[in-house]
Amino acid sequence: MKNKKRLIFGLASLIVVLGGLVITILSLSQRQVVQKKAAVQPASLSLLPETAKFPLGQSQTAQIMLNTGERAVVGVDASLTFDPSMIKIESVQPGSLFQGQIVFKNEVANNKILLSLGSFTPFNGSGVYGTLKFAPLKAGTASLNFNPYPESKIAPQGGGNILEAVKNGAYSFTNSLKFSLKFQNVTGNRGEKMIKTKFGDIFNGQIAVKADANGLYQGRIENLTAGSSYLKLKGPAHLTKKISPVVIPDNQEAVLDLTSSPLLGGEATGDDRVDSEDFARLQADYLASALTRNADFNFDNRVDSEDFAILQMNYLKVGEQ
Repeated sequence: MKNKKRLIFGLASLIVVLGGLVITILSLSQRQVVQKKAAVQPASLSLLPETAKFPLGQSQTAQIMLNTGERAVVGVDASLTFDPSMIKIESVQPGSLFQGQIVFKNEVANNKILLSLGSFTPFNGSGVYGTLKFAPLKAGTASLNFNPYPESKIAPQGGGNILEAVKNGAYSFTNSLKFSLKFQNVTGNRGEKMIKTKFGDIFNGQIAVKADANGLYQGRIENLTAGSSYLKLKGPAHLTKKISPVVIPDNQEAVLDLTSSPLLGGEATGDDRVDSEDFARLQADYLASALTRNADFNFDNRVDSEDFAILQMNYLKVGEQ
């Protein structure tokens, strides 16, 4: 009798455990279904990059991205508005998402872009719908905005519109200053040099300058805004040169030619003056050929009488403040 009761109790316990297991499996399955549904992206049009900083004077690109939200679509109208005083659209290149693609419209008129594509073969997925090539016209902020329905739409099989979300493009256009300079008694290409550069309160750091065969070095300061300020340049073994004012326009790169007044050499200790300490450094380095010698004022990888001649010419001079 006791064994029978134990058997009945065991079976009941097993049924309870199995029932709980079934409920748990069903609950997990339903949760996975809900999570899968939640992970489905809405049908959308977006710009890539969504935000960016671009310099003037250089063509840029932005991609129109299409996501059908796991629906099969047969046609898309992407209509965007822009400010023609800030942006010049150079080209609109359709993507190749649709098989047997039909280009209904690809035009830029006034301040609007319209790219309309479709196919008899439905497309389901995401990718590059089109590529915009444009030129920033002046410093400031600009945007590329999708126009709302009915100008922009995503048409599924059977008609209608499933476009649910858009991401516009917001861009910042900055200017730059390109400058040319020479180092005293340097007449050939002596390799890339790093110079200390300060442009008002906007930039303070090191800039790499590169030379041509005649010893003309060029550098560029980027991410500048329109306005006026001063520029300070100091070479590896040279006194500071100050130029003021330097005007940065809002619609083109600023260009500054400093080649008529080379950076003066002879400063080997970093105190922005040529004095007895620099002479002592030159004496210590005399006839040395190591590349790190600070008293190599003409960059010929040797400290000798030519470097002394530069120091002697600039003795007791100080950098411009």
